[in-house]
Amino acid sequence: MEVSEQNLLPTLWHVQFTGRLTISPGQPYWFDNRGRTPSNSIVFQISFEGSILYQVKHQTIEVPPKHLLMFVYGESSSYGRKSSKHDNQPYDNMWLNLSGSGLLQHISLLRSRFSPVIDLSSDTSYIDQLINIYRMVSTTKPFSITTVSRLLHNYINDLFVLTESQRSSEQLPVDRAVDQIINQPTYPWSLKSLAASVGCSREHLTRHFTQRIGQPPASYLRSIRVKRAIQLLINSNLPIPQIAQNLGYTSVHTLARHIKETTGYSPQNYRNNN
Repeated sequence: MEVSEQNLLPTLWHVQFTGRLTISPGQPYWFDNRGRTPSNSIVFQISFEGSILYQVKHQTIEVPPKHLLMFVYGESSSYGRKSSKHDNQPYDNMWLNLSGSGLLQHISLLRSRFSPVIDLSSDTSYIDQLINIYRMVSTTKPFSITTVSRLLHNYINDLFVLTESQRSSEQLPVDRAVDQIINQPTYPWSLKSLAASVGCSREHLTRHFTQRIGQPPASYLRSIRVKRAIQLLINSNLPIPQIAQNLGYTSVHTLARHIKETTGYSPQNYRNNN
């Protein structure tokens, strides 16, 4: 049976509706997202001229021109202009309400890893892409829902790349070193060489890591590797030396000692009993 695009709409990422609005100086403009419908609808709002404020969880974030604001209908947040600082010029914006299977999870991850507000001023092609989607779905001409879904997928993937790049450029070298350890815990790290590569001492890297994570790098790496080793002992048939190598251990005896200290069993006995 042929499946129409309309039948696929609940699962495809799609634009529910769009809008364009210009607010005059001094004109009231404030929205509370609690209770707004459709619930869990994701809004991408671009500022072309003027600034607004976005408030969420006792935090107030300014949204200047050429910045993307992402929020969700039903969440405990609000936005607009309330002070003279922000209402002495027009506010021109465009928005798209988005929905689709898994989209909310992607946007929640993007907002938690970076911010609800993304600076697009350094690469206005991101603004042009949104305008293109806006025009495509706002026209009276027929358009392909699957094409729009593909464009949204590509756009949000590009946003992840952009925000990661922005975050990396703003990080101190020691922060990037800490992130390398966190993101690749099975790599056979040498703290001395890693610290040297970012221009700091091993002691400074260890202190900075402990401040962020709550434990020294060696303790963190050991706990992560032991947890993964236990998972592999239970869920795979990999030989124990191979598990040790895969997890960055230079010696199978070190892995065996860590497993026994954690579980009370040798790796083989733990595997046999589980």
